[in-house]
Amino acid sequence: MKLMSKLVVLLVIASYFLTNCNTPGTIGSEILPNQDKFYVSFSDTTVFDASQETDDSLVTSWQTNYLLGTLNDPVFGKTYAGIFAQLQLPLLSVDFGAGRQLDSAVLILNYKGQYGNADALQNLLVYQLNESMNLDIENRSNDKFMINPIEIGRINNLKTPDKDTTIAIPINNSFGNWLLNQTADGNFSNTAAFMSVVKGIYIAPDTSEGFSNNMMTIDLSSTLSGLKLYFHNNTSDSLSYTFFINVVSSKSNLLTHQYSGTEIAPALQQGNPSDTLYLQGAAGLRIRLKMPDLSKLGHIAINKAQIVATVLTDNDSTYAMPSKIVPRVVVDSVNGFASISDESLGLIFTTYDIGGDLQKQTKNGVDVYQYVINLSKHLYQVQNGMLDTNDIVLKINKSSSNPGRIMIAGPHYPDPDKRLHLNIIYTKFK
Repeated sequence: MKLMSKLVVLLVIASYFLTNCNTPGTIGSEILPNQDKFYVSFSDTTVFDASQETDDSLVTSWQTNYLLGTLNDPVFGKTYAGIFAQLQLPLLSVDFGAGRQLDSAVLILNYKGQYGNADALQNLLVYQLNESMNLDIENRSNDKFMINPIEIGRINNLKTPDKDTTIAIPINNSFGNWLLNQTADGNFSNTAAFMSVVKGIYIAPDTSEGFSNNMMTIDLSSTLSGLKLYFHNNTSDSLSYTFFINVVSSKSNLLTHQYSGTEIAPALQQGNPSDTLYLQGAAGLRIRLKMPDLSKLGHIAINKAQIVATVLTDNDSTYAMPSKIVPRVVVDSVNGFASISDESLGLIFTTYDIGGDLQKQTKNGVDVYQYVINLSKHLYQVQNGMLDTNDIVLKINKSSSNPGRIMIAGPHYPDPDKRLHLNIIYTKFK
């Protein structure tokens, strides 16, 4: 009976809390006996430190989408994205027939979308690799493979295509003819022989005349991307053969950034606090947070904990806000980062959502954009000393293939209502 009474009391308290969550204080003192007295409190303060870091050296080996192009951002500086990829020999012992003659050769890329200025034109180059790639080896965003400096393909003044279409980059006839003249009993006899002479290609934005401001997303997991030969022989016209880039091709995205001369440069200097923090995909920028010391709150049980990040940038068509940011727990310098424990709760309890999605609120007639992240379980682990480090980082979701960027009000931003902060709802025991 006593247990049932306590359950009823808890339900009453929960109901009170849900309707009065903005009013801190002690409740239940008139109902519970002294030995069972506890308090429900609400904390809404900036209780952690934040610092700015680069987010380079991301794994790009086995993703679906790859970035290609350049950005020339007035705030975030210059971004460069090139693609290394293996070509696949789809059929063994291929025979192009007697009297074969090349009509044309093109590199076809499955285009999925763009970021930046859709009206900016692109110049793209294609090179052969002088260094082999390996599907079983992890490639990172700062890895470089040796290339033959003689270009084998080029397209100038490429306009942004329609979404979910393909881009065709003309390939030089000399390289196309070299491929067409290989024999089934030689370099095209098997995959190993083929890859010993066709190690791969590098697709690069041409920056000889400066950076454009148009970053494309290319899908390299389907059979739509590859190097295609159009030819005829003594018996047939209008023949074609494609060396695919697909899921069994080793791939890597080279992603670089230049922040010199931007407002971000001083923010990256160690010990240089900033009122504004920066998040950038494409292996750009992340934010490190030090979780607070909760011992000053006494003996508590955390009911709910949320990071609230307020966006300072405008949601315009050129630099659209990322739809989601994610927290990651710091593991170590070798293993990098891992998902926080709250993400596993979402797999167990379908009603639990870690959050991180972009939200829009209207305050005093002004649209305010925020990201709210739930980390109750993680903060519980911090409170109880269950983790080797209390730090977490905030990153753009799918940051290795997402070029999005935002500015966030830091913990010391002049407007206290916009400051990066942690909301904690907790039960305090006596």
